[in-house]
Amino acid sequence: MSTTLAARSRRFADRVARASRAGSAEPAEPPAEQPPHRELVRRELAAYAARIRLDALLRTHGTPLFVLDVDRVTTQLLALRQELPDVQIHFATKSLPHPAVVHAVDAFGASFEVASRGEIDLLEREGVAIGRCLHTHPVKTVADITGSYLRGIRTFVVDSHGEVSKFHGLPSDVAVLVRLSFPNPEVRCDLSSKFGVAPERAAALVEHCLRAGLRVAGFTFHVGSQTVSVGPWMRAIHRTLALMRRLERAHGIRFDTLDIGGGFPVPYDEPVPEFSALARDIRAALAEAPSRYRVLVEPGRFLSAPAMTLATRVVGTTERADGC
Repeated sequence: MSTTLAARSRRFADRVARASRAGSAEPAEPPAEQPPHRELVRRELAAYAARIRLDALLRTHGTPLFVLDVDRVTTQLLALRQELPDVQIHFATKSLPHPAVVHAVDAFGASFEVASRGEIDLLEREGVAIGRCLHTHPVKTVADITGSYLRGIRTFVVDSHGEVSKFHGLPSDVAVLVRLSFPNPEVRCDLSSKFGVAPERAAALVEHCLRAGLRVAGFTFHVGSQTVSVGPWMRAIHRTLALMRRLERAHGIRFDTLDIGGGFPVPYDEPVPEFSALARDIRAALAEAPSRYRVLVEPGRFLSAPAMTLATRVVGTTERADGC
């Protein structure tokens, strides 16, 4: 065999060997293109309507018809418990203040976040242990605070010096969480534009609480409704834990609570990340917290939105110049 032929034979053998190692199957077909998100939502809704026999409900009740599926509340609670197993769940009552939802959340063993007297009234009527609730409205009257205390609530939220004096005269078992502001302009509802104290000003508010004899249990924040990136949670958790460590050293105190709020997204017209992906990185950030801290979450939309379906009759449609 000539040298040239031998070299070609070796090159051919090498290619065969490489092909054998890589597998002799034909290249995989490219994945089929997925339909638009709205079409996927439409299909899912059609399947759900068939499953709950929506047509029969409409014949019986007419339209508009609001359908509440509390099983979906429980499904979301299970997802939270599975992905964030070490957190305490406080359902944001304001997102769906319905007795059936209250019973589902209570039966699951979760608790409630309240922000008004009406929400406390509802929970009390439905037999919820009010002492397990968390009052998060940062602006309250003295009557609101006193009434909530007498009904069992012991943990409140503040975000300004002016709120601290309203707790004067209450027993020493009252505690507050200082609400921090972490602006997130990319979300639909940036709650930090309304509530919360900037982290660099939080130390002064904590010192004011301590001078007034008011125990600060820890901190709370909300990164904004429908947050689709884990970055805001991770940054807020890291900065809050660093602040807590610094203040514990400076004042010789020990915090016990970190409340990371809500904001977990649900899909509407646009897709959102899988909750498991967000939760994975949130867990990693929370791993820095001391084991003595209780970590709270306040899901609202995440639990309530998937449970609600509105069926109504469309009278007519048209297209406007502005696209609406």
